[in-house]
Parts: sequence; C-alpha cells; structure tokens
Amino acid sequence: MPEIAKKFRVIAPDMVGFGYTNKPKNIVYNIDTWVKQIIDLMDALKIKKTNLVGNSFGGAIAIALVIKHPNRFNKMALMGSIGCFSYFN
Repeated sequence: MPEIAKKFRVIAPDMVGFGYTNKPKNIVYNIDTWVKQIIDLMDALKIKKTNLVGNSFGGAIAIALVIKHPNRFNKMALMGSIGCFSYFN
C-alpha cells in the first residue's frame, strides 16, 4: 500500500467482523453486508467512482461490488482472490 499511496489515495477498510472491528451479534455476516459497508463508506467519503483492489477474501467482495455497482468502479485488480462462490450463481 505505501508504494501505491505515492500516486493514489489508498483506503483500506477493516470489514465488520474481521480484524479490529466489533463483531456484533445482530449482523448477518455475508457478502451483501460487506458490499453495503464499502458502498456506505464510499458515500460517506463522497467517492463517486474509484479503482478497486481485492486480496484473498477481499477479492470475492471486490467481484460482488463490481457486479452489483459497476458504475462505481473504473478498474479492479485481484490478488490471490478466492473467486466466485454460490452467491454469484
């Protein structure tokens, strides 16, 4: 990220239920939740359209974002992505 940040604004959100976020019991942890979290973050930061990088499980979230909101993203790069799963069928 530091190298990319030399040329681009980099935002690396901690997704709900992962990392240092809270793990509320009243949330359904699924791809729709994480897609909404990213779109809500983009809206809060007034980001209308951006590039997207998805690593590992983040790759599946990136794919879902581009499928559900294609007008919000210019380019997508996947690294070690888990790919598609039954959600996309």
